[in-house]
Amino acid sequence: MDSLVPASLKPILRDRYLAAVADAEAKYRFGSGDEDALTGARGAELAMARPRLFDDGQRSYAWQVSY
Repeated sequence: MDSLVPASLKPILRDRYLAAVADAEAKYRFGSGDEDALTGARGAELAMARPRLFDDGQRSYAWQVSY
């Protein structure tokens, strides 16, 4: 998988995942009584209604996260 993702796109993907995990952790206390609260919050934060577009000058990429 690593060889399929261009190096210039990796920081964008990493930032998206790090932000989603941080938001899910911050909101965990609101639903911590539910055993699936953290995973559900993480999935909700990662999910995207529409694909994100990225162009590295040679190719165009579309990526989307759903759960």
